[in-house]
Amino acid sequence: MTKIAAIWARVSDPKQEEPSVDRQVATVKAWLEGQGFTVPDDKILKTVWTSKKILNCPDMQRLLTWVRAGEVKAVGMTHLDRLSGRPGHMSQIFETFKEANCQLLAKDTPLPTGLMGELVALVLTLGKAMQVDKADNGAKDGLRDRVNRKRLPTSKHRVYGYQWASDSELVPDRERPERYEALKTMFSMALNGKTYYDIQKELKRQGILSPSGNPEWDRSSIALIINNPVYAGRYYALKHEVCEPKVRKAAKEGNTSARHKSLDEAVYLPEVKIINPPITWEQYLQLQERHEINRRLAKRNGHRDYLLRGFIRCFTHYGKKGEPRTYFGHPSNGTYYYQCPIGGCAHVNLNGPRIEAEVKEMTRWLLELQPDEFYKYIGNQTNIDQTRESLERELKGLEAKQNRNINSEAELVNLKITGRISDEAYDRERARLLIERQWVHEQRELIHVQLDQLQKQTRIADTWWQLREKVINRLDSLTPGEWRELWIQLNLEIAVRDRQNPATWAEDWQADGEGCVRDSKGFVISDDIEICFGLPIGRVDAHKAKAVSEIVFSRPSPD
Repeated sequence: MTKIAAIWARVSDPKQEEPSVDRQVATVKAWLEGQGFTVPDDKILKTVWTSKKILNCPDMQRLLTWVRAGEVKAVGMTHLDRLSGRPGHMSQIFETFKEANCQLLAKDTPLPTGLMGELVALVLTLGKAMQVDKADNGAKDGLRDRVNRKRLPTSKHRVYGYQWASDSELVPDRERPERYEALKTMFSMALNGKTYYDIQKELKRQGILSPSGNPEWDRSSIALIINNPVYAGRYYALKHEVCEPKVRKAAKEGNTSARHKSLDEAVYLPEVKIINPPITWEQYLQLQERHEINRRLAKRNGHRDYLLRGFIRCFTHYGKKGEPRTYFGHPSNGTYYYQCPIGGCAHVNLNGPRIEAEVKEMTRWLLELQPDEFYKYIGNQTNIDQTRESLERELKGLEAKQNRNINSEAELVNLKITGRISDEAYDRERARLLIERQWVHEQRELIHVQLDQLQKQTRIADTWWQLREKVINRLDSLTPGEWRELWIQLNLEIAVRDRQNPATWAEDWQADGEGCVRDSKGFVISDDIEICFGLPIGRVDAHKAKAVSEIVFSRPSPD
């Protein structure tokens, strides 16, 4: 009687050369045939898959189907670790083979029969799992060490329009200067409010090829460039984290996916110098703010184009990422209202025409302010200039301190190499230098944040004045689209809170002894709906400053 056997050959990486799947098949096939087995060509499985998720592999499921159906009497492989790197998975595989009375044969890992063989196999698998985890953690630790201790990028990956002049310096691409010019075009258009589609058409018109050499740019490629902080002069490392994909594009692929981290989670490396970045950091932040606003207010997020769509936020209910939920427009008996998507809060429904009229009135009040009144809300410009000068002096001092730290570490390493310092003293001093460098880095980050805020404050007056001059005489004739564009530039936000619930209060709200809720300026919070204009910074709380009477937004009648 012919004994049919299958061959299982696996590698974790398609670039793996030894032992290749072909080499495994050739070795195992000769070995099985020497024991009297026949190996049909359609019973040879070659796969590329990680041992940590082997039961998710379609080829493994195919092999187990053969075993359960009795189509093969044995399965051969070079080594037991070709199956799984997880003891739990290996136990399931063993159980399937035992129930089908099918032999599991590993040429380079001979196993005893019966229960003892299963125990030995599980011990070997446990060792394999520990080896894989150690290798994974070692690779991650190596990358983190390169970034956090050596203050270097994880690798010299390609940056469109730039090339690496050294381990810590990026310069405009000298070999393909047209790419750097393309960057200028993209960022100039983005700063002027052009869409990715507009940029895509312009690049094609100019004949500028994509990073992969195609005449047609993909809008996702443009988005990646526009949102990359490296083009604003700041290099961030460890921006991605490996994870399992939510949905695999193809069953035959065993690769992992990646999660994009926020800049707060990534590591900023000021040691990496970017020469002549096409935009400033302030311009980058402007683009990010506009991108977030566009994402929140996109028409695809609503079935109808309501005027305040995306501007009204519920501070009682929050989304998965901790952001306040957004009200949506809803028609009702010839009129419409804005509705909280969850319900059960202080104001589930807001009368649409009435709140829109109030927001327009507040906008008119803001734009009709006189300069001396307006400056009360953003601070004195002289104080802003003095604060900026003080921060810049402190920043220069920190940069000098960092340079001294780096020079001290170089001298310390020289002392270690020449044997003029003990290992204990070297470790102690190096640890001190690393702690000091980390502190300097954190202080520099804090000052950069403060300088960014001050830079926004210097723009606020110009923004207000330009908008005022542009629309003050035609507010009564603005189209809905022009109103929305005006509110986007004013950073309008309508915050709906529950005054009776302190958890929804703003940070500066306090309850007084009279049962009233007041803000830091002493204004009584008489209603739950706060109309705010951020402009590029801060918040001008129009309904408070204007001292208007309490406004009640009624729920539409059911009829």
